[in-house]
Amino acid sequence: GARVTFGDGITVNVNSVAEGAIAARLTIGSSARIGARDVTVTNPDGRSATLTSGFTVESRPPELNSINPTFGSPGGTLQVTLSGSNFQANADVSFGDDIDVTVGAITDTSIVVTVTVELGATGSRDVTVTNPDGRSDTLANAFTIQ
Repeated sequence: GARVTFGDGITVNVNSVAEGAIAARLTIGSSARIGARDVTVTNPDGRSATLTSGFTVESRPPELNSINPTFGSPGGTLQVTLSGSNFQANADVSFGDDIDVTVGAITDTSIVVTVTVELGATGSRDVTVTNPDGRSDTLANAFTIQ
């Protein structure tokens, strides 16, 4: 039957071929380059056609699972570790209004930030990690000012 390729790092298993349609299962490996890919279909007779930039591999979105510590005091400055996965270098971290955040060390699974809580700040806050590619995750009510 027909063969379909998406480039390095992507394995294609063709499930069915019908006139004008191919159903396939893709496995995108961790080594697959992020970005647009050409899709090439090669028929058993060797003839082929390519759809330029017909498929895009995107990065995985960040997943924020927990933070430690989960509380701070008005006027205080403390170091907070965010744990999760798929964090990218130069990610942005937000604790909402009245909390200044300085991002320190970032790995794929953790981000260390220094937070300064303004004197008038109160209540529970959502914590958001936004990767440079614009994808983000929010942990609702993750940080409390007490």
